[in-house]
This record gives sequence, C-alpha cells and structure tokens, in this order.
Amino acid sequence: MLYLLVERHGSLREFAARVGQSHTVFSQIRAGLRPAPLEHVPQWADALGLAEGTPERERFIDLAALTHLPPESRARFEKLLVRHDELLAKFQAMRRLYDELQAKSPRHPRPPPRQPPPPERSE
Repeated sequence: MLYLLVERHGSLREFAARVGQSHTVFSQIRAGLRPAPLEHVPQWADALGLAEGTPERERFIDLAALTHLPPESRARFEKLLVRHDELLAKFQAMRRLYDELQAKSPRHPRPPPRQPPPPERSE
C-alpha cells in the first residue's frame, strides 16, 4: 500500500503533508507498528487519484485492511495476492495471444445445418 504513496508523491512525508496526517503515522504503518486507520484510507485513495470502483483503488483499500490482520495471516494473504497477480498476468497474456490468432486466421463460416433427406417416393 505504501509503495504507491511513495511512487506517486516522492516520499511519505510529502504525502502525509498533502492529506493532513503526521508522517509518523505512515512510518509506523510501514514498520508494522500500527494498522492503517481505515476511516482515512478512502481519503488517501482519493489523494492518489484512485477512481472509485477501479481495481487499483480496491487493491489499495484491501492492502490497508490487511494491516489489521495478525502477521501470520497477513503473510498468507499477501502471498495469495501475489499469486493472483501472477495468474491474472498469465490470463491477460493468453487472452492477447488468442485475440491476435483470431485476427490473423481467416474466418470460417459455419457449415449450413444438415437437411433431412428428401422423402422417398413411392411409385
């Protein structure tokens, strides 16, 4: 969660000043000494420009919520998130490849449905 703050604002101190928080709060969260105050997390997401309903905002809020878990549980959830990201990246790569192959291959029209045989004539 905090990597995004630094990535978009240069330092935790700069971000803390922007959102009216003490930089000590962010330092303590990073050190695992205190959980993220969930009542402030949506404001922080807004300050980062994370639009409502986007996967980035949801991830940011999820990571803040993880700071409330015991360390053992947090580690397991973080591994799950990493695995999720790996699988999502593989799926997206496969989807791009599929789309490329579909674009390159000629479209084969579906064969017409089979017609029943004509009735036999009796003579």
